[in-house]
Amino acid sequence: MISFSKKSGPIYLLAQNDEMKKNLRTYCLIGFWLSLSGLLLSMPDLYAQEYRQKIDSLIIGKPPEDQLKLLNNENLQWRFSDLSYAYEICDTAIVIAKQTKNKKFIAKATHNLGTIYHLAEELEIADSLYLKSIEIYKNINDSVGWSAVYHSQADLYRRISHNKKAYDVIQKAISVYLSVGDSMMLTKCYTNLANIYYSLGEYDKAYETYSEILTINKTVGDKQTELRVLINMGALFETQDQYQEALNRYSLAIQLADSLGDMYQKAIVLNNMGLVYMQTGESMKAIDVLFEAIAIKDSLGLTWAKANSILFLGKAYELESNLQRANELYIQSLKIFHEYEDMKSVATALTFIGANLHEQGEYYKAIDYYKTSLQVAQESGLTLEISENYKFLLFNYAALGLEDSISKYLDLYAGEKHKLIIDIEDENTIANKNESPVLTSYSSIESLNGRGSGIHEVFTLNWCLAVVFIMGLVVFILTLFALFICRRRIKK
Repeated sequence: MISFSKKSGPIYLLAQNDEMKKNLRTYCLIGFWLSLSGLLLSMPDLYAQEYRQKIDSLIIGKPPEDQLKLLNNENLQWRFSDLSYAYEICDTAIVIAKQTKNKKFIAKATHNLGTIYHLAEELEIADSLYLKSIEIYKNINDSVGWSAVYHSQADLYRRISHNKKAYDVIQKAISVYLSVGDSMMLTKCYTNLANIYYSLGEYDKAYETYSEILTINKTVGDKQTELRVLINMGALFETQDQYQEALNRYSLAIQLADSLGDMYQKAIVLNNMGLVYMQTGESMKAIDVLFEAIAIKDSLGLTWAKANSILFLGKAYELESNLQRANELYIQSLKIFHEYEDMKSVATALTFIGANLHEQGEYYKAIDYYKTSLQVAQESGLTLEISENYKFLLFNYAALGLEDSISKYLDLYAGEKHKLIIDIEDENTIANKNESPVLTSYSSIESLNGRGSGIHEVFTLNWCLAVVFIMGLVVFILTLFALFICRRRIKK
């Protein structure tokens, strides 16, 4: 039976039976969880407020030009470790730049904001901001400015396997920097160019370009460039099956990354070391370094990069004969690669699933995956992936004893493999040049060094979260009060 207190109104709803008291307790819990959810969901906005206070303390009382310089330096310092903060910095810089009505300032701020979206893997938004920045720079005839954006844009295009497009824009940037004699930006652009050659499977050109970078960098002394080239040269040694040489350079890269405090690049090196250990039959070592790489990428919020390590972790488990776990990891990574339209990684993941099926004796299913991967690789011009799929198709047809197919894919594989072989100088010559190792996923910035994900939604719907929190809190307090009154009345 339910009755109301005339004295206190509906809030003094009395529960005369256990069922109603249980309902009140349920409402109380709902209110509690609503308020807690609102509070937790509001946490990113609390961080945003903290970031804005930090930015204000940095720039307040200074003229706009000095404010923009300070913000640019702060962005360079934090963009690879805290994307949320970097976004707030760039967003503030855009506002200040527009207030000055200085087109050069606006173009640079727009470029920097595009970089943050690039790092956050919001590539369409990043490219639109790059194009807007280029347009502004061209309107004021600032060739150095638009060349810096071309450098970032080339890195983005290579990231989505548009390698020919990437090649065209980086050549435009290089021609400008050659004309003005900017050695620092030339090393960055050449690094980008070498990475494009690597993606296209033109390893001779990639090796020559990396060597040229190291020569130029002796006068510049840029440690970040040295680190990236160490990693990239290691990738070339891997493609030539010179695993100890690759590991030597990765070890140097780890030391340099630690000294620079560059956790992103360290994660790349650990990922690549995992691949080498798998090639040398040391799969447990591979699992250890890949878990370390995943932990770093997770701490930095790098979804795509983490997926890449998850993919190779699956391969390590496969080598340990844990085929079910391997397949779970392959599928997990494949879904992420599809979301980011990274066709190179999609092709690799499909190949890995095919190899897993091959190990289980599912040869025809494996062939379907290899052919799908081969189609993706051919459409994207991925020379190394094409070669790998020819090799695995050859193995599968050999297991099935289909001689015509064996002959076909043997010829195709031999032809592709021949394209990949390059002449690498001996160890002593390379050591004397201070050269070293794998393909980083990014160049630098005024170009990019890392991949990220999630700008911790700086665009939070503050009012919506506040409503959730307040409603939950009100429901919780009123229901708790009703339970209290109910208990008092029952005792009486």
